[in-house]
Amino acid sequence: MTPFNGVHALAPGHRLSLGRNVARTGRYWVPPAATNPCAQGAPILADELRTAVAGRMRASASPTSVQLSGGMDSTTLSCLAGEALSDRSRLLLVTSASSSPANDDLMWALRVGKHLAPAKHVVLDAQRTPLFFDDLPTAIGGMDEPPPFAAASARVRHLAELLADRGVRLHLNGQGGDEVLLPPLAYLRHTLRRRPRLGWRHLRGHAALRDFSLTQLLRAVVSLPSYPRWLWRAARSLRTEAGA
Repeated sequence: MTPFNGVHALAPGHRLSLGRNVARTGRYWVPPAATNPCAQGAPILADELRTAVAGRMRASASPTSVQLSGGMDSTTLSCLAGEALSDRSRLLLVTSASSSPANDDLMWALRVGKHLAPAKHVVLDAQRTPLFFDDLPTAIGGMDEPPPFAAASARVRHLAELLADRGVRLHLNGQGGDEVLLPPLAYLRHTLRRRPRLGWRHLRGHAALRDFSLTQLLRAVVSLPSYPRWLWRAARSLRTEAGA
């Protein structure tokens, strides 16, 4: 379902192939069956990450950098990169400091930097780093879709220039870790309906983790329409406005 007449969304795992006079859709990926519980799947994921990072480190003859925010994703990549290198002085850790005094990511990043010595650790001053939405009309080349960090494109260009000046040809970051490993909060609605006790435990956990009001989060999950129903209402509203 889409807000546009005659335009249909592709099903998950499908792609659109355009020929000279024909367009076809077909499945290109099927998610593997969830055969392993988390306790068994976690070591497999760890081994795959270690292999992937080590392979990229070995293939790079130039200095390599890792975006170390201080969070779990970037910390994991930084440690795996350090583990893969016999000479950690080739590793450059890059941390963008926050202007908020309540943000403790820098503290954790500095701890990781000390642990990975003699890797070099560069902390970018928040006052000298472009702000979000700076120079937004300038497009980011080389992307096949608007990336999630488009609002901070000026920061991306600033970092790329800094790394290029240092001879870095390979840069790793944890972008996408949350998208792969954390389900969106929308799953709570379905879980509360199908498995109320499990859904309630997850609801309380998310409220505590994000410092949300449990009552407000519960009201939002229960009262808001499902995504298909919301999209249908949005499409109907757009058609009504277009007709007016």
